[in-house]
Amino acid sequence: MVEAKRMTICVGDIHGHLDRLKVLWRNLEFKLRSVSFASSTVIFLGEYNDRGPDS
Repeated sequence: MVEAKRMTICVGDIHGHLDRLKVLWRNLEFKLRSVSFASSTVIFLGEYNDRGPDS
């Protein structure tokens, strides 16, 4: 049996920039193809809502 490889994606501090996160998300879906991206693990690191416009 062959195991499918799963990709792990780490996202650094987004500092309350939701618009930039949405662009990153769309780019990842496009570059990785939606099937590969859907089976990936996304890990968010750092500050989510510090200093940015969407904090």
